[in-house]
Amino acid sequence: MAGGSYDEDRHKTAKQAITDMSALLLPYLKQESVTDVCFNPDGLAYLYRRSSRRPVLLPQEVRFAPERILAFLETVAGMSGATFTAEHPRLEARLPRELYFARVEGLRDPVTQGPMMVWRLPPRKHPALKDLVKKGTLGEAEAEFLTKALRERKNIVIVGSTSSGKTTLANALLDQLRGERILVIEDTPELVLKNENTVYLGTGERFSAAEALKASLRMRPDRIIIGELRDGNAVQNYLNSCVSAHPGLCTLHATAASVVSRIYGLVIQETGQPPDLGLIYQSIDYVVQLEQVMGPDGKSRRKVTRITRLERRTQESPASVRERERMWDAQDGEAAREPELTSKGEKDR
Repeated sequence: MAGGSYDEDRHKTAKQAITDMSALLLPYLKQESVTDVCFNPDGLAYLYRRSSRRPVLLPQEVRFAPERILAFLETVAGMSGATFTAEHPRLEARLPRELYFARVEGLRDPVTQGPMMVWRLPPRKHPALKDLVKKGTLGEAEAEFLTKALRERKNIVIVGSTSSGKTTLANALLDQLRGERILVIEDTPELVLKNENTVYLGTGERFSAAEALKASLRMRPDRIIIGELRDGNAVQNYLNSCVSAHPGLCTLHATAASVVSRIYGLVIQETGQPPDLGLIYQSIDYVVQLEQVMGPDGKSRRKVTRITRLERRTQESPASVRERERMWDAQDGEAAREPELTSKGEKDR
């Protein structure tokens, strides 16, 4: 009886936590500029907006006791079929529709002093490439070059830090494609394409990105898109798909200068074996770097600061990999020599 009463009380607490958070946070979540909400172990909660790097401390009534946060995370874990215990203190999940399908990353004791979580909201609007040009995210020459590269089936990696606009740019570029069978692989649905024959595969604890990539190769794809490369097995499968006549586009937390080292490290970390450097160079044509830069008005804005063509070096170690060919540099605002879209064979000579 006591156990049943405890479980019932725990269920009520969890349900109340979701209800409370939904009611109190919805006014903030409805604001399209909001990108992240961070709940710290000390009970403080911070809001991040797209237009600023500085967080906003949420008022007292939008803060939750540790037991409420823990109950919320345990409820989300149960809904997602994930395990969230002291033995498995990390949770990656997606929140329900009423919370805008936000991606949640949660931690608990013993790795933190108390339960904490971060919500990452997917973009509510998907600006077209011309809109990004108007905003100054990239110039017309850059937009034309990337559009041409995409249509000529070049493999593109978009890199940058969190909230630098990688997914927004990827969506704007891919939205220009028509008449192809496109497979999109994401753990959180963020890419929304106008192309009719588009299939979306959702990954998670039960279906990994690596498994999705393997499955996608048997689904007659013209192009494979992966929202974000995170683990070595997925990286290896993605590189293989790129060299097997399935051009792709992906995002990665890296810089243009470190992209090869980053991919190399992900594969070693996951598999314990070094990847084939030749495969990496052969699989990537262009790296697009996005950054948050401070505008003259003092507001942070997203900008393509560099487009790099990756040239193959067969006798090179990741430590010696450096930026090959600077095409545009936002520091001087001038376009360097426009690269020719060469074939893979010409690039590798």
